[in-house]
Amino acid sequence: MPKAIINKLDEVSEPLRGEYRPGTADEGLDGKFVLIVEGQDGWMLENVNGLKTALSQERTDHNASKQQLKAFEGIDPAKAKEAITKVAELGTLDPKKDVDKLVEEKVNSQLGQLNERHAGEKTALEKRIEARDALLRNTFQREAAVKAIADAKGDVDLLLPHVLPSVAFELEETDNGLVPKVKVVDDKGNTRIGDNMGGNMTIEQRINEMKNHDKFSRLFDGSGHSGTGDQGGRPAGGSGGSGKKISQMSRKEKAGLINEIGQVKYNERAREERQAEA
Repeated sequence: MPKAIINKLDEVSEPLRGEYRPGTADEGLDGKFVLIVEGQDGWMLENVNGLKTALSQERTDHNASKQQLKAFEGIDPAKAKEAITKVAELGTLDPKKDVDKLVEEKVNSQLGQLNERHAGEKTALEKRIEARDALLRNTFQREAAVKAIADAKGDVDLLLPHVLPSVAFELEETDNGLVPKVKVVDDKGNTRIGDNMGGNMTIEQRINEMKNHDKFSRLFDGSGHSGTGDQGGRPAGGSGGSGKKISQMSRKEKAGLINEIGQVKYNERAREERQAEA
């Protein structure tokens, strides 16, 4: 394999001697011979000692700069520059003549710190209030829906997931202050109109609407629908119940129990269990 630099041409075979040129004093290769290589696609033969030296120096300078910057970690450059400017200004003041200005600078500095702290406390407080309001809103909506379903003698466990998405919470301003109220909305969040001369739909009207719907009517007592599998006197806890309490059943198991024993007996059993647990 030909070497990049040789001292004498007879160090290589005669066919390769024509591939070398004499070195120059500028290259530091006077009296030597350099392999002739044609550059292509960025590849070529050149002396990189100078480049290596420059790269080494650059890395040394970079590391030194990093060490110096560690002393300024956590410092806001804008605030640091402002502080330096103020120090320069204070250095030119005469305490005997500029007492008022010095006091004003100190007061403004303290006020700035207080404002920053209060802003942070305000943000944290707003987040806590928002979380509390969300909890109250969800609780109020759920209680209103549960009461409306129970008053209509419907199955709370099975109907509640279908009622809650259509119940929204709002605060109505009255002469006695803000009063929490619920309203019925559609799937786009628009308030639904009831059957009382164009007024807003009440949650009771929404429950009554479901009570008259084929899909949900069997989940209400006295609706005339007891389920396709009503056994008319078959004891609770059969294959659909599997001996579980209703509160422990999945929706599928509850539906199976309703088909097995009928809606009326299902509701009676659910009430008995709730009373026993109360």
